[in-house]
Amino acid sequence: MGKKRYGVEPHGKRVRITFTYEGQRCRETLNIPPTDKNLDYGERKRSAILYEIEVGSFDYAATFPDSPRAQQARRKQDRTLGAGVEIWLKTRVLTATSRSRYLRAIRKHVHGLNKDGVAQPGALGPRPMRTIMASELETWRAQLANVLRPKTVNNLMTVVRGAFDLAHADGAIPSNPASRLVNVKNYGKGGVDPFQPAELGAILEQFRGAEYNMVDLWWTSGLRGGEIYGLQWQDVDWMGKRLHIERAFVENKAVLTKTKRDRWVDLNDRALDALKRQRALTELQGGFVFLNPDTGEAYSHAVVFYRKWQRALRRAKVRHRPPKQLRHTYASMSLSMGEPPIFIMRQLGHTSLTMLEKHYAEYMDKVNASIGQGFNKLARQVPGSWGTGGANGATA
Repeated sequence: MGKKRYGVEPHGKRVRITFTYEGQRCRETLNIPPTDKNLDYGERKRSAILYEIEVGSFDYAATFPDSPRAQQARRKQDRTLGAGVEIWLKTRVLTATSRSRYLRAIRKHVHGLNKDGVAQPGALGPRPMRTIMASELETWRAQLANVLRPKTVNNLMTVVRGAFDLAHADGAIPSNPASRLVNVKNYGKGGVDPFQPAELGAILEQFRGAEYNMVDLWWTSGLRGGEIYGLQWQDVDWMGKRLHIERAFVENKAVLTKTKRDRWVDLNDRALDALKRQRALTELQGGFVFLNPDTGEAYSHAVVFYRKWQRALRRAKVRHRPPKQLRHTYASMSLSMGEPPIFIMRQLGHTSLTMLEKHYAEYMDKVNASIGQGFNKLARQVPGSWGTGGANGATA
């Protein structure tokens, strides 16, 4: 037993081998006496383990079934896709709205739960991730794309890719079947589907009182839904005719705005008029500008108003779009009427023109087509010849 061996040693009445796996030092004992022959066997065993680790085929639970680490490995290998996406969500820094949206989509399309909480046949969520093949994920994506908007499908792809990436990094799966799971293409306008003036009129006719005022302010100010619900009377600058937007109200609590920055929003005449009408209804209470008329309290969740919104669109016979299209309506109308993009960017709370160009390119093109016309009108007021090549008909 005088032979020097690396990573293999006697340990009491047994042989112990040492190796590194997933960045951790592992020690495992073989239930054989530490003779020279058995120590040589331990060296060969260790070499085989190192090779399997290198090529990615090492199965800890199969190699050392009685080891505490093997029990951990079994738990990893039994990780379901449903558990995987929940682990991934815990690693993300998300707004309350985004997290809630993800959870609803995961519940329905990953766990496959119906309204009664019962999993539907064929759902991928309950299955161990190691049993799911790439072809199954591709088929699932295609099925979703036939019934959901591209953005919703791509959000789900983000979640599932993230879950498989983490599972692979944790050693729960030997390979990643989601590595080629790409997003579906969105041939639309980035989700921008604004209301036309006649549609807005028909929608407004379905509301009364505070809810009428809220919808009227929404489409004339371009606020986000959470910002509308979180608006307080202390945020209104009547003299400056503007709003100080510094919070959103999401799932019954105040949070920072989506960009984590506050901003001032200038009010046009119609937006200001909507606030003046609302002033008589809730200002004396000194809190939120808009309260749920059914409870007299702040809107605890966006879905509270969304249900009324859906009914209003049905009665108005207006094609369904979510309330956030009121924000898009403000932006698209403003750009179409020639408002400066930099002004609209600041009103909406974007941090650069990139988002404006991404979502409202066709409306910005209308602005670009009229660029310079205002200067032309001003230039015509300056004395001198116009259109003759110079003040005296000369050319430079």
